[in-house]
This record gives sequence, C-alpha cells and structure tokens, in this order.
Amino acid sequence: MTTPRKSKTAFTLIELLVVLAIIALLAATLLPALASTATKTQKIYCVNNLKQIGLAFRNWESLHGGKYPMDVSYLQGGASENLAHGGTATFTQNGIQVGGSYNAAVTWLVMSNVLSSPKILSCPADDIHVLTASNWNFPQIAGCAIPSGHNLAGSQTSQSCISYFVGADATEADPQSILSGDCNIGSGATQSGAAGLRFAALSATASTGPWEIPQNAYTGNGNTYWSWTANDLHQKSGNLLLADGGVQQTTISSLHIYLNNATNTVTFPAINFIW
Repeated sequence: MTTPRKSKTAFTLIELLVVLAIIALLAATLLPALASTATKTQKIYCVNNLKQIGLAFRNWESLHGGKYPMDVSYLQGGASENLAHGGTATFTQNGIQVGGSYNAAVTWLVMSNVLSSPKILSCPADDIHVLTASNWNFPQIAGCAIPSGHNLAGSQTSQSCISYFVGADATEADPQSILSGDCNIGSGATQSGAAGLRFAALSATASTGPWEIPQNAYTGNGNTYWSWTANDLHQKSGNLLLADGGVQQTTISSLHIYLNNATNTVTFPAINFIW
C-alpha cells in the first residue's frame, strides 16, 4: 500500500508581493519617526554642549576679574583683539571695527583650561564644520597658524571645527545678552521665512562677517529679517546661549524676540561667526 506524500506549501507570487508591499509600507511609516527621533537627539546633544560652554564662561569669568574672554586683552590671556565689538566704527560693510587680527575662534582656545573637551564645540547636526577636534590643536580649532609669543592670531586660512558663534558684547550684567549659539543664522528672510544662506565669518575665502544685530534683524525691512537657515544644522530652528547661562531652543519667530532683547545694553551688539 502506497503512503500518500505530504503536500508542500509555498508562497505564491501574489503572496510574496503582498508581503513586500507590507514591509515597504511599514518602512515608509517608521523611517520618518526614526529620523525625527535622531533630530531630537541631536538637538538635546547640542543643548548640552551649550550648557557646558555657558558653565565654562562662568568659570573663566571668575578667574579673570568678572570678565569674559571678549573683554580681556590677549596680553592678559583674553581674546578681545581677535573679535569685533558692537558700537564702534570703520569696519567695512557693517560698521564694526576689528581691533586686531580677526579670529573669533581664539575665544575658545583661551578657554581651553575650563572647557572639558574640544568636542563640545561641535554640534552633531553640523554638516558645515564637518571635522570634530579631539585635542586643542591650534590650527585645527582656529583655522590658522600658531601665533608666536603674544602676537595676535591671524585671520582664518582654513575651516575650523567650531559650530557656535561668539557674542562679543555679552555681559553677565545683562542676562538677556547672547553669549553664543548655533552658526546657522542668515538674513534675507521674511518675518516667518527661513534664510537661504547662513552668515560666514571673515576669513581668507569668506569675507562676509562679523555682523552687528541691526534693528531690521528682528523688525524687518523688506526681506531682511535674520533667520535660521532651512537646510543647515537644526533646520529652521536653533539654540541660543544667554548670559544668564540658560540655553533657549528657538524657532524663527522666537529668534527675533531674543535678538531684540539682546540689544538692551549695547544698541548693536556684535555676533562673531566662525568659518
């Protein structure tokens, strides 16, 4: 007597196509959620960086007579001559006078003793400054040659590893003044629109900054509002470090509010961007 064979089951072509369609649908549903989670994680990481930077400013200030590096001469270990300061004159294009050899990155170098690591100067979402420094290498951090003696650091000749600008006129006496923040700020935007291009630092190849905060940065005059850029770092949003040590996650509209508040002590404070 012949034993009947067990029938073998297999997926039909239609069943396989249905399975593949379900997998594709799940992927299309989950990928945006995963991307959103990654973006939020980067923002949190960046906020933490700026909080550590704020603490470093406070620690440095306590060691230097209550002044930030922006107010202390390089002869006393500061970076004043390497920055543009608001309220002065003669700097071409935007009315800022640069006292010495402009290189805002020197601010972070003179603070290296109170900063835990150069890595906190790099935002994980930054696709502009793509390198992350592992040590306080002067050419890498500041983008120029090491100065000899007490000579001022020269203007940048290569790109830095720094994601954050420096507010040269920030003071603890004005808690709403802006100490630092994400570098993806530009102009030419409408009140609610994103900037097309970010401001660049004064350098060998990008001589378009530093910048003072004019009234039209937050009140507008045509399409002149300052704004976060659409495609850099946190995309239409960004973080600001205030002199009170707080870090504010801002949208385009709230950026205008903070820019306005930052002009309480100095009418046109200088924001020093880093190439």
